[in-house]
Amino acid sequence: MSPECPITEDEINGVARQLWCPLCSGVRLDACELKACDQMKVVIGQKLSAGEDVQSIKNYFLAQYGPQVLGEPPLEGFNWLAWLLPVAVLIGGGVFLWSRTRSMVRKPGMRVRRVRSLPMVSTLPSCSWRAWRSPTARQAAT
Repeated sequence: MSPECPITEDEINGVARQLWCPLCSGVRLDACELKACDQMKVVIGQKLSAGEDVQSIKNYFLAQYGPQVLGEPPLEGFNWLAWLLPVAVLIGGGVFLWSRTRSMVRKPGMRVRRVRSLPMVSTLPSCSWRAWRSPTARQAAT
């Protein structure tokens, strides 16, 4: 970069949007208001004016602060689980919902499973409601 073309704030924030504050939880570097983040933005500006590309700047901060500055787990070792587990849960949930809705919708020609029903009214002891309403019928039954 030439000295006549200084680095703009938008270029610095473009790189800072790709990095996360190592001190705050879940705050991007361009939105963080800590003094340390302001200093990190100054370093980004210095590296951009020296002609470094974005990937080398990200590698610098990765070496300084660790993988949390990238905002995503690296694709190695046990961290693969953080990438694969959400996908597996979505696929498993989709298969579960598909199978449940498929079993709920009855297709023509399919055999229907009979459910054990409650006893019919005709199998209950014969009596009428009117008979139980009269006081003499209640006394006779007890």
